[in-house]
Amino acid sequence: MKGSLSDAFGEIYTAYAEKIYRYIFQLCHDPVIAEDILQTTFLKAIENADRFQGKCSVDTWLCRIAKNTWLDECGRAEAKNVSIDVFAEENGDAILSSAQSDPGILYQLIQDEERRRIYRLIDGLEEPYREIVRLRIFAELSFDEIGNMYGKTAVWARVSYYRAKEKLVREMEGL
Repeated sequence: MKGSLSDAFGEIYTAYAEKIYRYIFQLCHDPVIAEDILQTTFLKAIENADRFQGKCSVDTWLCRIAKNTWLDECGRAEAKNVSIDVFAEENGDAILSSAQSDPGILYQLIQDEERRRIYRLIDGLEEPYREIVRLRIFAELSFDEIGNMYGKTAVWARVSYYRAKEKLVREMEGL
């Protein structure tokens, strides 16, 4: 029995890890933290498998665990958090000298900055729009699954997602 349980979670990990990782990465914007939270998410899923009642899809359940794990991590990290502005001030010269020595690094920095700008715009959306965008784009949940998470319909989720996209487009045009 233990082998079959292990095999089942291996299959679940294979099926959902990439999708859950993208969702977590969008929350934290850090690949190392995202990987840690992903591993913790699946560990919690294994430990609490008996609580999964099948009222939602497995990926919806995993997204909930991932978000709660991330929120826990935010609470622990808050006391020792260094702002990005302080980091940039302390490390800006090293970053710029690396970019000057390798033009590919500069291109990557520009792409990273554009990605961060989009993440900040998503982070700036009010709830539930922010979470709906994250769940739809990064966790690739269906509108049915998103609606179920909120106790609403798929139509509500679709309309809310459309409104969020419209807000993002207006914000991007204003930049």
